[in-house]
Amino acid sequence: MMALDNACGMNLRPYQEHAVAAVEQAHAEHQAALLVLPTGCGKTVVFSHLAARQPKRPLILAHRQELVEQAAEKIRAVTGEHAAIEMGDRFSQERGVYAASKVVVASVQTMIAGFSGKRRMDRFRPNDFGLVVVDEAHHSAANSYRAVIEYFTKHSGARVLGVTATPDRGDKKGLGDVFQTIAYQYEVADAISDGWLVPVTQQIVHVKSLDFSEVRSRGGDFMEADLARVMQYEKTLQGVVAPAQELTSTLRTVVFATSVDHADRMAEMWNRYDAGCARSVSGRMNRDERRQLLTAFARGDFRVLTSCMVLTEGWDCPAVEAVVMARPTKSRALYAQMRGRGTRPLPGLVDGGEDAYERRLRIETSTKPELKVLDFTGNSSQHKLVCAIDILRPDASVEVREIAVRKAASGIRVDTAVDEAEEEERARRDQARR
Repeated sequence: MMALDNACGMNLRPYQEHAVAAVEQAHAEHQAALLVLPTGCGKTVVFSHLAARQPKRPLILAHRQELVEQAAEKIRAVTGEHAAIEMGDRFSQERGVYAASKVVVASVQTMIAGFSGKRRMDRFRPNDFGLVVVDEAHHSAANSYRAVIEYFTKHSGARVLGVTATPDRGDKKGLGDVFQTIAYQYEVADAISDGWLVPVTQQIVHVKSLDFSEVRSRGGDFMEADLARVMQYEKTLQGVVAPAQELTSTLRTVVFATSVDHADRMAEMWNRYDAGCARSVSGRMNRDERRQLLTAFARGDFRVLTSCMVLTEGWDCPAVEAVVMARPTKSRALYAQMRGRGTRPLPGLVDGGEDAYERRLRIETSTKPELKVLDFTGNSSQHKLVCAIDILRPDASVEVREIAVRKAASGIRVDTAVDEAEEEERARRDQARR
């Protein structure tokens, strides 16, 4: 056994302790289990502790460089182990006079890539590994993931743990084909009630020129090209940016766009209202340039950051106070990823809090007492757009959702809107029975 628990430099929160115990129990009965925790609730911390308890080597799989490096850093912080990275031109030492690292963090794309006539994963002996962790496991139904998982588990008996904030996939490919059970699931509403995440207020802005009737769908969401064309009409740009800049005028804001050009144009337009307040980040930038820009935003050098898909996974910035959904979506998974960029409380605020009430009070009296989310609707009702209510209360009835959306549009907290909507709907049903 790695026996690194005494070296762990990070205490677990109560729900994280429950998660660790639940995963171990699930792995006693199933080979592959899923762990579902909201963004900001420490999925990496949980699987790092689980990795430290393994009798064999753990392998952590991710699909982006930022996630690979983030996992390796958290492994070191939690266990004291320096994880080997298998990605691009970085190799884990598997042969020769040097001892192999106890933990490997790898890019999925690298593992299936060719190297010296073989796949990179062929460098590893599957029987050396006892646990395969799949970060952002909602991607794991893809063929590339399944090939790597099968290589390490088919004959070795290694257990698989998928970790995600969003277990549903827009393309309807079931995660049940990869995981036999959900070991533990902690809901966003519970995390807010328990004082680990900030409450959410939602405002829905109606944009007259916004019409989704000609936007086609594929894989459960809008087609990017169609959506980008609609969102980039001049009237729509004005209809989104003008109210957004007014409603978030003092808040550190992240804006999700439909394309790189859309992100650039919104930043430019924001700067017309408040010179120098906005910058755009995209995958067109080299990695160092992107890192410097994100560091400057976190430091407060500018207030508004626009982006197309760069920030949906693996980017943490607790300073974010508002999220502008200028990329409307029908996908709960994508919406949850975008909204999750702003639900973290300020650093050091809630850990050490005696109970949920104290943690909530600390958040309420901090400089970030809530997250403001702006959604945009248009004239077409053909498509049902995901909003904050669908993430906080996914089991709400159609009637309750409709009432709650109307209430949340005024800017009250989403949980309060749903509670009031449920009370009104109960009263309506009681009246109808009389």
